[in-house]
Amino acid sequence: MAALLEGCAWKDSARWFPQSSSDAANGAATTAPFNPFLQFALGISVYMFIIAVQLVGQRILSIWMGHDLNNFVDACSVANVSVIILDEPFHGYYIHGKAPSSRGDWSHTELTKVLHDEDKGIGFSRGLTPDGCQTFEMFLPPNMAVLLPQGGVAHFRQALCRIFAEVRQTQNLIASRRPEKATPSDVAQMSYHRCSVQSLVDSMVHAVMRGAGDVLQVRSSIDWFWGAPPQGGVAAQNHPVFYKDQDGMSWPNGLAWTSSLAYGAELRVAGVGFPTGFEWHLGVLELMLFSIVWRFQGSIFLAAGLAFLLNQLVLKLYAAAGKERLAHTTIINSMFLI
Repeated sequence: MAALLEGCAWKDSARWFPQSSSDAANGAATTAPFNPFLQFALGISVYMFIIAVQLVGQRILSIWMGHDLNNFVDACSVANVSVIILDEPFHGYYIHGKAPSSRGDWSHTELTKVLHDEDKGIGFSRGLTPDGCQTFEMFLPPNMAVLLPQGGVAHFRQALCRIFAEVRQTQNLIASRRPEKATPSDVAQMSYHRCSVQSLVDSMVHAVMRGAGDVLQVRSSIDWFWGAPPQGGVAAQNHPVFYKDQDGMSWPNGLAWTSSLAYGAELRVAGVGFPTGFEWHLGVLELMLFSIVWRFQGSIFLAAGLAFLLNQLVLKLYAAAGKERLAHTTIINSMFLI
């Protein structure tokens, strides 16, 4: 923003008597005051231009260099780790990371051979569907029950809430000690809770795989655009519903699951994703601050600097809150979060 508006003298286009860069080079006076309407319109135009260039450049580079979020899905598959993200009580996203070989501990030589065989079409598919889709948007019915490996039946939501309530009790007990220190019993209890959650989630995923014909569905374009739930709502469902998420740069996998992250949701046109979630909201907040400071202080550099500081402040606070939350909802110690 500062380089284009100040360095290229684009700011003079927002004056009551607009001037071009050639006029400035010929020594024409630039003392005319700024038109507040043109000033605001110019700021928005330059900001949108910069965003468009960044998005198109990111899309072009991803063709050769890949995309970090798509690489994360691939890493989940190689590591044999599946991910469930619940952003609402009965709604979330699922990344199917089960490796075709059911192994995640490979040497470099073994991993190279497995990936080579997969590239040749040898072995099983990575995804839950024949086309290899690994990313899904899921809706869970409130009364969903799963069959546990021990043979019993558990209410998924109630069992999950009960486990995390016990986790919080253990964490509060550790925090109440002076000095704060976990005992071997606490470590064993947390390990037991982690295994309980893993068993519960595994049972749910295996139930989805067994009933793939009814559970795995394709959402229409209109329903996808509006984010519509299954017909009748989640309360009317007898089983979970997994919609294939294939709106991304790496078909058959999509990036709708990023709407629950700081990356935010996107509206994808011709392969280029335009932010519509958290990233867009933060960008609009930066633009508002930039426009206000430039309008009333007249300094483009000050406005750009304050907008940058605001961006970093919000991201740091968001990361700190997310790290604190993640430490409680993944049953791991926060020291392992980068």
